[in-house]
Amino acid sequence: MSVSLLTNADSLAALANLQADGRFQSQTIRRMSSGYRISTAGDDPAGLAAANQYRRDTAELTQGVRNANDGIGSLQIIDGGMSNIASILDRFKTLATQSASQSFSGDRKILNSEFQTLLGEINRQAQSIGLNQSGQFARVMPIYLGGTTGDSVVTVDLSASAVDTTSLGLGIAGATGLEALGIANIGPSSPDHTVQQILADPANAPAGSTTFCFTGPGFSDGNQIVATANLQSVSDINSLVAAINAAIQVAANGSSAGAAAFKSANLVASVHTDAGGGQELAFQSTTAAFQVAAGDRMANAFLGNLSGSSGNPLTTSFTGLVPAAGVTAGAVNVQVSGGSLATPVVLSLNTGATTASLVTAVSTSPQLQAAGITASASAANGQLTFADARGETFSVQATGDTANVLGLGTFVAGSGAGVDYTSIQGAYDNTTTFGTVQLEFSFNGAPSIALPAIDLAGGNASGGNSRTIDDLANALNTDFATIPGLKGAGLVAAWSGTSLTIRSNDNTYFRINPANSTADLGFGVAGLPFSATLSAASANAQPIDSEGASGVAPLAFTPMSFGGDTQSLTVSAQDSSGVQHTQLITLRNDNQGRQGSDIDEAIASINTQLQGDGTLAKIVAVKEVAGGVEQINFLSSLPSFTVSVGTSANGDGMNGGAPVSEDSSPLGGSNYIGVETQEGAAQAIAAIASAVGKLGAAQAVVGKGENQLTYALNLGQSQITNFSAAESGIRDADVAAEAANLSKAQILRQATIAAMAQANTAPQAILALLRG
Repeated sequence: MSVSLLTNADSLAALANLQADGRFQSQTIRRMSSGYRISTAGDDPAGLAAANQYRRDTAELTQGVRNANDGIGSLQIIDGGMSNIASILDRFKTLATQSASQSFSGDRKILNSEFQTLLGEINRQAQSIGLNQSGQFARVMPIYLGGTTGDSVVTVDLSASAVDTTSLGLGIAGATGLEALGIANIGPSSPDHTVQQILADPANAPAGSTTFCFTGPGFSDGNQIVATANLQSVSDINSLVAAINAAIQVAANGSSAGAAAFKSANLVASVHTDAGGGQELAFQSTTAAFQVAAGDRMANAFLGNLSGSSGNPLTTSFTGLVPAAGVTAGAVNVQVSGGSLATPVVLSLNTGATTASLVTAVSTSPQLQAAGITASASAANGQLTFADARGETFSVQATGDTANVLGLGTFVAGSGAGVDYTSIQGAYDNTTTFGTVQLEFSFNGAPSIALPAIDLAGGNASGGNSRTIDDLANALNTDFATIPGLKGAGLVAAWSGTSLTIRSNDNTYFRINPANSTADLGFGVAGLPFSATLSAASANAQPIDSEGASGVAPLAFTPMSFGGDTQSLTVSAQDSSGVQHTQLITLRNDNQGRQGSDIDEAIASINTQLQGDGTLAKIVAVKEVAGGVEQINFLSSLPSFTVSVGTSANGDGMNGGAPVSEDSSPLGGSNYIGVETQEGAAQAIAAIASAVGKLGAAQAVVGKGENQLTYALNLGQSQITNFSAAESGIRDADVAAEAANLSKAQILRQATIAAMAQANTAPQAILALLRG
């Protein structure tokens, strides 16, 4: 081994070991003082990553456990409030059963006072626990618990578990009920308008029965419910209510399309006593907004639309022209629209028809009979009279009777739906057709618009022939483009050979009348001027809406006459969980659909489209009558909704074609069911039984949520323990091992220092050689 003065290899080796011993001792001291085996990423990169994952999961689960505890606490508070409401329902059952008994001789007003107070208490408690409609907890509640899987949320769905009076079927959005004032004794000293007087008044025919018409969600338009009450055993207001309720039950159990929805509305008649002691007929539903209308004059009196003891006249009617002698020369179509008909009724009569044929066709039409529309012919001159027993607006249009045998005008039939069409074809040969042509056009049954007479010889320089077909078409087109009321129809006259066609470019339906023509273009000659529409306006048929329901201000409606006219309306509302529902509805009158040709078609189209959405199906469009003018209103049991109407090109449709947006508001009236009368108490018993079931279902959801969160809480706590142990196994220091390592490091350090001292003395041996 060589000896060097410059490099002391032993000393360098001892120095390196001393540095390693120092690092080992420092690491051991750091682990001992911190308690962690991994203090820096360099200690164990892979282990640190795993430990951090466990630490994150533990922190997440710890907060999740807190969330679960909060959720359980909230559900326990809700559970306690529901138990209180259950006790109130028990008291309701007692009060209602007591009032419903015929043997009860006490004051039902006292019972009803407690009943109404407790109804308010249910709403207060429901709001306090956040389970009123749109309340804090009446919705889907996701509770985040954390965990190692993607499914780390427990969902408690209380969106259908509201327990206020509305949700339990004890009240409609803070208000239900319908009252028709004015019958029975208004006061002890004023015995006017008693049931006996109304029954005895000969003006209120028919005497043996009376009819009420009910409209609501699912039982509107063509599915409107008609209940006919037998009056044979009626002598006072209580027996009248019994007869009406019997009729309602028959209708609810019937086979009509709207019977199931009507039955679900749980509509009942009752007697309401006002503050002055007067008694009035009332109708109530616990689940649906509705409208009731008189089907005859007797019912109109019972609903309070009367003068003295006579119900206001309901029947609307009109009489046609004096018919010409003979029979029809060709097929005739007669269309009846309006009168709550969801779609027009078209009566097709064959060649040889007479007024008697039409009367028979009307009387055998199930739709017209159900709507109360009849026809009769005068024995003196054969004039036809059409009548609507319910007093609604309706109209009659005819085409094909060029000789006016029916007295309904001489409009000509063409291809298309009903009596209207978008194109008609005639024939014109200027070598054989002479005279004058004067045409009238009617759009959607409106008063006809007459063109100036056209002299076929005028402007023809060729002598003996009439003006050419293209010259005639140009003259017609000039009139179509310039005469007010015609320009919006898009009418165009065109020719090919001797064929003359009049059509609408925007699919407007029209009728054409040859009026005073002496020349036949294929539309007839010697027609009668017919500038009046055959229709009857509503008289005293004022329906009554369910008070307390939500509604908007009635909107005027003008029939849509031109094919280019379309109008959109948007109906929107929130469901009980706060989710917005919106329906866009388009009204039009062209070959793509006829939803706006009259108010009844418009209402039917609106209701059909609303029924497609579970929330919006609670909204129903109905007719209102103001000053004899029918308007459109919307009713609903929902707390609120919005109707927004767009524009239309020619100022027709809803609201005169002008845009408007209306938010609903309560219509007022009595708020809840009650036990003030025996009949009302009977209805309350059924409503309370249903409410008990609904409350039980809501309690089951809350209980299920408590159990679900408890199980999730137990799992979270178990995972926290195991994840913490796993993190500790990776990251925490083994104190015993580290204590031994510290002793080891100290001994190595001391030994290394001693060895380094010896190594540093080794070069001294070289000095001995030099001295020698």
